Amino acid sequence: MTKIHELEQRLNQEKNKYGLVGAKPARVREFEDADYNISAHINSQDWGIEVNLKTGYNPIQDTRQKIYARMKKINDGLEKVVIQVGSGHEVAHWELPYGSGRGCPFDTYNHDKILEGVKKGLPQNKQQQASYIANAFEDTIINPRVKEYFGDFSGQVLFWDNEGLRCQEKTGGKGFTPLYEAFVKINMHLWGDKLDKIFLKRHYTHNEKVEKAVREVVTNLNFPEDIQNTAPLFNKLQWPAMAEKYAKAMSELMDEMPDERLSAYEPKQGQEQSQGGQQAKTRNGIEEKARTKEGKEEIAYGRYTAGDGQSPNFESFEQLDSLYQRLARDIPVKVEAITRDSSMEISPLNYRAFDPEKDNPVKIKTSKFFINQGGFSFAYPNEPLKIDYRQKIQKKSFPDFKMVLIDNLGIF
Repeated sequence: MTKIHELEQRLNQEKNKYGLVGAKPARVREFEDADYNISAHINSQDWGIEVNLKTGYNPIQDTRQKIYARMKKINDGLEKVVIQVGSGHEVAHWELPYGSGRGCPFDTYNHDKILEGVKKGLPQNKQQQASYIANAFEDTIINPRVKEYFGDFSGQVLFWDNEGLRCQEKTGGKGFTPLYEAFVKINMHLWGDKLDKIFLKRHYTHNEKVEKAVREVVTNLNFPEDIQNTAPLFNKLQWPAMAEKYAKAMSELMDEMPDERLSAYEPKQGQEQSQGGQQAKTRNGIEEKARTKEGKEEIAYGRYTAGDGQSPNFESFEQLDSLYQRLARDIPVKVEAITRDSSMEISPLNYRAFDPEKDNPVKIKTSKFFINQGGFSFAYPNEPLKIDYRQKIQKKSFPDFKMVLIDNLGIF
């Protein structure tokens, strides 16, 4: 069995433990030309988990990584990253495990509310990066839960280390970008142990603006150090206000947006959308779903039932249309078709001499002819091959349907 097949087998075992027993089987694939060492995607329709790896990827290579792995008793670094980052983290955006209710944003409605809170906390000139901050907030809520679920989250630590090294090689810079450093440090405050914190220190710049943002987030959101019970983090009613405070504290670091990835999630090809002249990537499965017809209906209906105002995240006319689509009842239609039996000639089995007394001249086969005692004669189709079929000739039982159009434009 190859390493890829072993990883796929382990991933499917974990998938079942998450509660996704009936989901599409998980897949692990390897590519020579992959953009990243690891990327992952979850299909919200069939819950199929896909993890793509760059050929030869090994998260434990240099001396520091090997020491960290030895002290954390990591036997297989690649498996650790694939299971924890490629699946556990992504599933936790919905809930980990299924039925626990512990997931963030949990659904499209709550993602939309979090995004609204983020936008309230950001200055106008930084609104276009709201989705990045919303996802960073959502990751910060779920990462302690993933640690709680597995008992260890060293796979995520190895992933962040790899992102730091990748960007350092790409840009020639040293250390995390400020916003990313603050994000990692807030996570380390919540759930990182001593070894995790020491290991990631090589990427820290200790920028005072970073330290200030971290202090503000930890204080204003009442984030405990080394949290042991994550239940208080999943009070959904508090998320919009928490997201607003998070965004306000992090906004000072947004002059340089990170090239480092928050997680391994990559949208399916074609899921990127243009926003403000820039390509906007979805960074988790729920954010991706929120941009679909089904997702927009969930958001509009959720706000309607909760008595919330309109979402600032998509146009009001689109929200109204989505709400009506969700509220509209199906019209049962039972249509009966009246049919009759018919037959059709397909092709003649053979030909005979044309008989002018009884045959139709239109059907003469001019490319064939007969020469007999009566002289020259064109061929005529004989013994045609027929097929029988049923033909619909009328429909009945249509429902009564009435439509009223009210023009109220004149009242505005």
